[in-house]
Amino acid sequence: MSFSSRLLTTKLYRPRPDAGLVPRPRLLAQLQNWQERPLILVSAPAGYGKTTLVSSWLESCDCPNAWLSVDEEDDALLPFLTYFLAAVGTIFPQAVADMLPLPDVSNLPPLSVLARNLINNLDRIDEPFILVLDDYHHIHNITVHDLLDNLLTHPPHSMHLVLLSRTDPPLNLATLRARRQMIEIRTNDLRFTREEAAALVRREMHTRYDDEALDALLKRVEGWAAGIRLITLSLRHRGSMDLGLPGQVAYVADYLLAEVVESQPRAIQHYLLSTAILDRFCASLADAVCSGEAGPGSCQFDGQSFVTWLQENNVFVTTLDAQGEWVRYHPLLRELLQDRLKRQSAQEIADLHRRASDWFAQHRLVDEAIHHALAAGDTERAVRLVARHRHTLIDREQWQHLEHWLHHFNRETIESSAELSITEAWLMGHHALQEAQLIALERTERLLTETDIPPQEAAPIWGEVYVLRANIMNWLYRSTEACALIEQAQNLLPPHWQYAHSMACMVRSLIYASQGQVDQAEQTLLACLNEQQFGRESQHKPMLFYTLAHLRWISLDLPGLEQSAIHCYEYSQQHNLPETEIIARYFQACAYYHQNELDKARTYFDMVVNNPYRANRIIYPQAVYGLACTYRAMGRLHEAQSLLQASQVMLTMDHLNPQMMSMLQAIRAEMLLAQGDLGAATRWARSYNPHPILGLQMFYVPQFTYIRILLAQNTASSLETAETLLNQMIELARHNHFYSALLIALPLQALWHDRLGNETAALDTLEEAIRLGQGSNWIRVFVDLGQPMADLLTRQARSRSNDYVKRILAAFPPGTGERTRPRSASVPPLELVEPLTSREMQVLELLARRLTNKEIAERLFITPGTVGQHTVKIYQKLQVGNRRQAVDKARDLGILPPYQTRP
Repeated sequence: MSFSSRLLTTKLYRPRPDAGLVPRPRLLAQLQNWQERPLILVSAPAGYGKTTLVSSWLESCDCPNAWLSVDEEDDALLPFLTYFLAAVGTIFPQAVADMLPLPDVSNLPPLSVLARNLINNLDRIDEPFILVLDDYHHIHNITVHDLLDNLLTHPPHSMHLVLLSRTDPPLNLATLRARRQMIEIRTNDLRFTREEAAALVRREMHTRYDDEALDALLKRVEGWAAGIRLITLSLRHRGSMDLGLPGQVAYVADYLLAEVVESQPRAIQHYLLSTAILDRFCASLADAVCSGEAGPGSCQFDGQSFVTWLQENNVFVTTLDAQGEWVRYHPLLRELLQDRLKRQSAQEIADLHRRASDWFAQHRLVDEAIHHALAAGDTERAVRLVARHRHTLIDREQWQHLEHWLHHFNRETIESSAELSITEAWLMGHHALQEAQLIALERTERLLTETDIPPQEAAPIWGEVYVLRANIMNWLYRSTEACALIEQAQNLLPPHWQYAHSMACMVRSLIYASQGQVDQAEQTLLACLNEQQFGRESQHKPMLFYTLAHLRWISLDLPGLEQSAIHCYEYSQQHNLPETEIIARYFQACAYYHQNELDKARTYFDMVVNNPYRANRIIYPQAVYGLACTYRAMGRLHEAQSLLQASQVMLTMDHLNPQMMSMLQAIRAEMLLAQGDLGAATRWARSYNPHPILGLQMFYVPQFTYIRILLAQNTASSLETAETLLNQMIELARHNHFYSALLIALPLQALWHDRLGNETAALDTLEEAIRLGQGSNWIRVFVDLGQPMADLLTRQARSRSNDYVKRILAAFPPGTGERTRPRSASVPPLELVEPLTSREMQVLELLARRLTNKEIAERLFITPGTVGQHTVKIYQKLQVGNRRQAVDKARDLGILPPYQTRP
């Protein structure tokens, strides 16, 4: 399913103005200066001709333009942004090419990041263009309004946004008005003049009429375009100028509509009322909704006849496509029809929605099918729709879209449905929220066990449970349990559930690898890649490609890792898979970094870090570490600092990622250690709990940072702690055949032996590491340990030298191996990048006294929000992540007095 195939494309068609449209030059004149205004707001109640005016203006406007008809389903950030980008893409496909896959990326970015990316992409368009958002009053979601507010605060120079709405949107209109950046057309502007109304009546009426009587009627509707249209329709059917209109304009439309609708044959009335539940429809959809169980052939009057009648009689409908197949009612007519439809029983209305849901489901428009199922009050039908189609999204890794489906249901429904619970478990696993995933899995198991689900429906869900649990067990180094679960899963999963089978294959291959059977692991992956059932275009392959790269990593095969990553990248290019492309670039960077090809490593790590929301939640911090290490190796420590600070700001906005933030703090501690700031690194170590030991097969493992800090402290206590943790990690790495982790751990153990004065054990341990690394030319794992490792390697080379050791020593900075070079001479300690203001100093001093933001606000006579703003600035200037770190750093720099030592 491509990006565009998931869209109801009729929402992107500009409604065609009527051939006999009444010219309104006075309104078109107000739009003449559109090129000087980023926003055009047309705001008026229903039936005042907003859509007709703008559509006719664009007919004569020599400028690229796009149209989006907003509806209730767009009242959330993801669907709104999906259609917004698609609308721009209809005129400038390349301009939003970078953002078009956004609805399918792993993690939707925070609003500020989305807005910035959107503005930058739109600003690259050189040619002025107009984007119309019709019926914007359907949007109530504040996040969507905030996105547009950001867009209009820093408007792209070429974009001119037109909002058609019944009410003023909650945007910063006052500022736009003061800056003369907005054109406003309102109700009084849109009221028909006497001349315009007369022209409309002359166009619609085919008999003579009394001017004086008509003037009286027009006065009653106060220039309301819809009312005038309804008058002419009624006059056609009454043949009399005396319509007996009610006294208030508010009731005119309903009165006139009754005149029009009730004068039609019963078949037309039935179609008018039944199709009022639809935003837009074609003949086939109208038949499906209106014909009931008997089917379209049971009635002489059918959907095509109805659509033709609407168009020929100009009954308040807009044709949406060039072929004339799709139409929609004027919103006013639809609302009036819906009001009359409410006179029918709730069961009859629910049946209409059910039939609409069936039609949309048959045409694979699942979002609309779910919407109508829920409108019918048929939650079970909506759940079945998700159950039937969810694996289509899972197979294509369209997690954001899947999450949007789940948002249709309340918690009670999700927690009472095994299908929705297992779907939530997949999503939690994707978000790297293991505890939440376990809760969803336990709930699914309970529902499968305790509720009356038919065995044929329960079996595949059990298969999913076993796959996801096996993946968790493998992550926890419980390969025996994982293997048993995979055996059970593969007997239960339907063959066409590609992603689930791919995960099963991935876990099985990793189990083989953890048992030391690397060849068997690779054969398992290759066999799965070549299975005919998936086909050449299968979306399951990326997971297998990067699992193959992962195997090459843990087995120390850097050339193989590079080659697998290149194959993965090529596949991503062939099939337009941006997330897979990022993962491939990450693995390439890992291979280049450890072979000391730093320029290449920087290039590819940079690609990942600059696309954080295309990478999954595990890859991004790993790439941040890789890029920071690369900068460190290149002597560009200030750039490493800036990188970590920017990453922290980004992650602070992403509240779903406490694990990522924790990992980033560990990375910062390692960079501080590299800069010679052992005190700051030690403060992180004091608060760090190194257990449990997870992720030994990853590029970065925080426990190794912890051990480096312990070795740098070089106290009896720190060395004892380092010994215990090193032994545990080495045992785990050996037992699970994670040779990359073992190669990282052994040089650290060699340094530990050397700290204790046991040179023989140090050199023997180092020799084992050399034997592991020399086959694939691992360089950085030694060089990154700096002066102590250079000294140890120099001593090792005196008796056991080989070409590989010489290459490692040659990679150290000049003079590193000379004992006379002081260890602290590498980089000066951190300095304050920008002085604190007096107000920031006041806030900092109160932070040191452990006051809350509310208490600080009361002391300084400011709001808690202002305190929060000052706190963020303090963190940025001190380059820290929380108030405790800020106070500690300020004391280290002498900004605050040192801690008082108690006697």
